[in-house]
Amino acid sequence: MSKPFDRFMEIISKAKQELPDTWNNMALATVNDLQQPSVRYVLLKLYDESGLTFFSNYTSRKAEELATNSSAAVVFYWPTLGMQLRIEGTVCKTTEDISNNYYAQRDRTSKIGAWVSKQSSMIPESSSLSAEIEEGKAKFAQETDIPRPNYWGGYKLTPSVYEFWHQGDARLHSRERYTLKADYWHQESLYP
Repeated sequence: MSKPFDRFMEIISKAKQELPDTWNNMALATVNDLQQPSVRYVLLKLYDESGLTFFSNYTSRKAEELATNSSAAVVFYWPTLGMQLRIEGTVCKTTEDISNNYYAQRDRTSKIGAWVSKQSSMIPESSSLSAEIEEGKAKFAQETDIPRPNYWGGYKLTPSVYEFWHQGDARLHSRERYTLKADYWHQESLYP
């Protein structure tokens, strides 16, 4: 395993233990074709040394931006742990198998939500999300297994930079950055 991934695993393990409900909240930053940034929280669902995986609607704003520019960054911030982790890299869609396997684990209402939600689109005044969910439940009432919509699936961020931040006294924080070079991770300490 690479040294930054080892550190990532140590920190994620601690966050999971201390913050079981929010350990996997990560802010995902993307840019559109006009180089205007946007950021939103997504949930880290799968991870290994090759990258971090989250799931979303392929017609969302983030999907449109990632289709235009695959470079992205995520940040985890755990204030009660005094830690932040920032990761930069490139994002691509996961395989259909990965998307299908994760989707199969979701509860029934979440699966219906994937079918109903037109993520990032405006909800018409004459409609409501809860009414659309009820319509979706009726539509799939006879289905034992709700299939994954082809416009929903996974994205994987392949890291090229890890930056670890640990809170210090008097704002003398510790920062370490690892940057992927041709075949190794270059490590350096940064001023706070």
